[in-house]
Amino acid sequence: MDADKSGFLFQIGGFIFAEWSHDGALRVYPARRVQNWSNFYKSDMMGVPVDYRQVHIGAWQAKVRAWIQRNC
Repeated sequence: MDADKSGFLFQIGGFIFAEWSHDGALRVYPARRVQNWSNFYKSDMMGVPVDYRQVHIGAWQAKVRAWIQRNC
């Protein structure tokens, strides 16, 4: 990751949530798929399949909340 970028990672239940400052989208990965948290700081992690992706458009926070309520 470039020095001018930032990421926020957190886990709820069996999922890891990744929020990137430069991307405009929240990604959710199954925790079992993540072997090493440091992989999140490599550009190749962005290509790993996700269980859920929500672009920051409109009422995106409500959509994420609904997904969490259904899946976590």
